[in-house]
Amino acid sequence: MLLVALISVEAGKLDEFRTYEHAAAQIMARYNGVIERAIGLPAAASKPSSPSKPSSPSTPSRGGILGAIDEVASELERGVEKLLHTEPGYRELHILRFPDEAAFDAYRADPELVALAALRTKCIRTTEIWRAEEGPRY
Repeated sequence: MLLVALISVEAGKLDEFRTYEHAAAQIMARYNGVIERAIGLPAAASKPSSPSKPSSPSTPSRGGILGAIDEVASELERGVEKLLHTEPGYRELHILRFPDEAAFDAYRADPELVALAALRTKCIRTTEIWRAEEGPRY
């Protein structure tokens, strides 16, 4: 069974995240599970590039109420752009392998893993997991 997990780490909690993942990997090994690969996605590397809007120096700014509306619209647009392109912080992509679904379920129910829930909650913001399959070699 092949899984892909994308984990978002809470800001400033990378050391706790590493501690949690090290402990989880040891527990995973009891069920013949393994993190085959962990790929770090630092915030600076994950920020999407967005084309900047060309300024229009030939367009004179309007005065009065229309000028004020244009100014407010520009501020709103900059605010939306900032919200949409906020850096997500550190994320890690994991390629996981388990012998089968039963082994994965047993790992997730392991009492030692369950006992790590408080540490996990402290350092991990979100986790997305997908079932996967081997792809072609390119």
